[in-house]
Amino acid sequence: MICDLAQYYNIYNYEQLAFNKLAVFVFGLPNDSRIKKKISGLKVDLNTVMTAGVLDRLSMILYSLAGSKGSEKPETLASILLGNKKTKEKKPNGYVSGKEFEKRRQEILKRIGENNGK
Repeated sequence: MICDLAQYYNIYNYEQLAFNKLAVFVFGLPNDSRIKKKISGLKVDLNTVMTAGVLDRLSMILYSLAGSKGSEKPETLASILLGNKKTKEKKPNGYVSGKEFEKRRQEILKRIGENNGK
């Protein structure tokens, strides 16, 4: 709220204001202010969600026209932004130690060697 008051009204020391006056300023903040997004539970502003909705519709049209039978429908960006869908998290591809890396490397090389012999 402090950042919003500073950004929109150039109020840097809000503690000197009367509570009623401060409430009027906060109530008058635009919908894309940080505090209003926090209260409404949105992570992004409405324009971003609307733009994502347009992109989602276009993606679905292209998916339909391509006749992509058997493939998954494209994920909707708007639902990800609104928090309705979880994105698939990939496991990090790394090793804790050099020994772990060498062990896995030997397993892969062994498997490749077995497949080349067939």
